[in-house]
Amino acid sequence: MLSHIVAVIPLVAGSYGAYLEQRQATTTSSSTSVPQYFQTSPEIYAGPTPTGRAPFLAESNPAPFGTSRSFVANTPLETALPIAGDTTNSSIFHLMGQLSPYFPNPRASGFGVNEYPLPPGANITLVNTLHRHGSRYPTTNASAEKFGKTLTGLIHAGTVNFTGALSFLNTWSYQLGDEILVPVGRQELFDSGVLHYYDYGHLYNTSTKIIARTTTQDRMLKSAEYFMAGFFGLEWTNNATLEVIIEQPNFNNSLAGYFQCNNSNLPVATGGTNASIIWEKDYLQNATARFNAITSGINWNTSTVYA
Repeated sequence: MLSHIVAVIPLVAGSYGAYLEQRQATTTSSSTSVPQYFQTSPEIYAGPTPTGRAPFLAESNPAPFGTSRSFVANTPLETALPIAGDTTNSSIFHLMGQLSPYFPNPRASGFGVNEYPLPPGANITLVNTLHRHGSRYPTTNASAEKFGKTLTGLIHAGTVNFTGALSFLNTWSYQLGDEILVPVGRQELFDSGVLHYYDYGHLYNTSTKIIARTTTQDRMLKSAEYFMAGFFGLEWTNNATLEVIIEQPNFNNSLAGYFQCNNSNLPVATGGTNASIIWEKDYLQNATARFNAITSGINWNTSTVYA
């Protein structure tokens, strides 16, 4: 469920869509105390700056997905620690459930549906992008944070002990933040902006500034800004206006539907959570038994193993 939407970004084909105009800032730095050689805007002696023709891969690429696609995802998260029992050279960061950073669907068919090139005679004239925020820290008071802090307290009190594969927990402490983007989340939105430019840059009408929309929560606002930086470059404010909508009760916010729908936070809307609990009790039974076998002072259950 897209419970937090970052931005709605419209791009429409026009007669000026062939080139992305790199507009120069019209104002100078407000600080006169910073030496010129530390200032980056406006650019001084920038050299030649003409740009090339805007790409349009979404229309011209004959096969976005498929077994022969030439695509390698960026992987800034790496570890040399092996996964016990793994024989396929998997990434541990792909096995973290809902905490895994974004990675392309391993199936050749993309998001579980077949991808086809545009039929002859068809063309793309309008794109509206509805985007989720990037990878972030856990929600305040979510199960991961609650259990992490509880476990940290037990470890510091010396009332629990771990052996074997969990022995690292004897000196572990919970050190995550709350809700804001993590570094890889910033990269995800920047990379998405770059991808959208390559796919749809041709639609951008350089005679106008587009209007994008986002909400006031920090991770949503930053996600929209990083997306814009990926699409337009660091000077994106010369090409787009970002409308920031207050994300609080009693404000009209079409990007935060849970504040507009009376049923959103009632039991009728918790089907996904209920289904997850049922699945946790099924697939985590063996893991829970393994954890309890090498732990003393705390009794693991499927909920705490999941957290």
